[in-house]
Amino acid sequence: TSSDANLLNAVAFAAPEVAAPVIRTLVEATTPDAVRAFDGDRRRALVWALQHLLWFDTTFDNAATVLLALAVGENESWANNATGVLTDAFQVVLGGTEVSLPRRFEWLETHLNDFGESSRRLAVQLYGASLRTHESRGGNWQGARLQPVEWRPANNLDAVALHRQAFEAVTRLANADRDASDSVAHLIGDSLWLMVRTGELGSFDAAARAVDWTAQGRADLATRVVRELRL
Repeated sequence: TSSDANLLNAVAFAAPEVAAPVIRTLVEATTPDAVRAFDGDRRRALVWALQHLLWFDTTFDNAATVLLALAVGENESWANNATGVLTDAFQVVLGGTEVSLPRRFEWLETHLNDFGESSRRLAVQLYGASLRTHESRGGNWQGARLQPVEWRPANNLDAVALHRQAFEAVTRLANADRDASDSVAHLIGDSLWLMVRTGELGSFDAAARAVDWTAQGRADLATRVVRELRL
């Protein structure tokens, strides 16, 4: 109910370590159809609570796992829906969490098959957030605790290494699941200039050559490369 969701929201902001496992247990005990039907103010309150719980090292895994389940059964069109919140958490600089991006990648590798094709396609989007050239994060800090220090790479070399790791991950996903390769083609085509600017054109070339693209994926990749080169 809405009142239950509001109560969990209040507990999440007051006592994150208490709320996170309770929310995960409740959602994991719910059928996918019921998660998809969970909407309106109830879902809003829950997503806001989970966004807060992503900040903390001790509650990140539980919060991300629940957001993944909600994102697979997404029913909102807001930018800050479950899908948007989880995707933004994989930005390199403005991830909205004290958890390092390498550890976030570890979480993703552990859970990318939780919902089969649906979660693998979503994983492509999450890795894609790590390849953004422009990052943003909205909202002001709320909660009973001081805001944790947001994790950021120590230097540009570390950031480039994370771009490369994301690139390699989506290449593996495309090869493991050909149905996901069209999404990967879209992603790496849009990331061309990032890889050029960071000296990682070799990674781009390797990814483009390594995947057994569908006809649609190959055409999409070629179109995006030509478009980027014209800019």
